[in-house]
Amino acid sequence: MSMPSFNKTCESFFKDSQWMIKLLFGGLLSYVPIVNFLVFGYFWKLATEVKKSKSPSFPQWTDWPKLFTDGCYMVLICIFFVGAPLTLGWILTELLYGLSGGYLGTLSEIPRSLAIFVAPMMGAIGTYLYLGTPDWSIFFDIRNVDVAKIKKLILKSWKSLVVPSLAFLALLYVGGWALYGFGFFLGGTIFLTHALLVFTSLEK
Repeated sequence: MSMPSFNKTCESFFKDSQWMIKLLFGGLLSYVPIVNFLVFGYFWKLATEVKKSKSPSFPQWTDWPKLFTDGCYMVLICIFFVGAPLTLGWILTELLYGLSGGYLGTLSEIPRSLAIFVAPMMGAIGTYLYLGTPDWSIFFDIRNVDVAKIKKLILKSWKSLVVPSLAFLALLYVGGWALYGFGFFLGGTIFLTHALLVFTSLEK
């Protein structure tokens, strides 16, 4: 089974004649608390369009109220699916450091580092699972979480998402705080799109 090309996913976004303007909007909005819910709503809009057309591109910045509402939903998905591995990684790191009396040194950071690496993938999986079913009640009933499907997606897709995940994290950290908003928006847009294309290809 051939997986989508990460290079082609990246190239497709820069074919848009308005890509710089759309990137500027997203990057600037990403810096502002609460207002950046619009960016998460934009991610949701992007995911919806990718699922329908399988054609990656920057969506238009339109229907701002809906972007904000969808952004609230997307933030909940991130809290649940991204927050869980990050919290677990942090707890395990602190336990290793404490139980070893600090002798493990940087080795104690392995769980936290793995959690940071897995977090983007989990966010994309959460988006993929609940895309098209914006039912807020799912976050209040653990029985709604399809653990078997999550495990299947992780095992089958992780090799295809190693490089995209590292690229996303690099965009977040290399530019520092000054460019964080733009790295988050551009990296999130490309990573989410590619991950959804990979997940979709696995379902065929």
